[in-house]
Amino acid sequence: MLKRKLFCEIDKTIDQIITNTEAINLIDKDDLELEEIEGFNKTQESLIAHLYYIEKKAQESNIKLNEPLHITLKTKLKNSKLKKNPIKIRKIRKPKKSTAV
Repeated sequence: MLKRKLFCEIDKTIDQIITNTEAINLIDKDDLELEEIEGFNKTQESLIAHLYYIEKKAQESNIKLNEPLHITLKTKLKNSKLKKNPIKIRKIRKPKKSTAV
């Protein structure tokens, strides 16, 4: 039962990483602020950390994985519909100083 639960969690997490990446690639990067890009990156990092946690839990429970999860993720990302569309970080515009007296 634990094995099945772990494998479902692995699939769900990898699917979410891919979905997030596909979604961000649909957005015009010029419309994103630095905070939005940082938020996206933190979300992805959190999901990847969760994958490592699952992998560790599988090892502790003597559940054998076919391959390390970072390899599985890399393979699934390559096989997804992702286009090479890197995110360009743009600087936040500073508000103009008020010249009111």
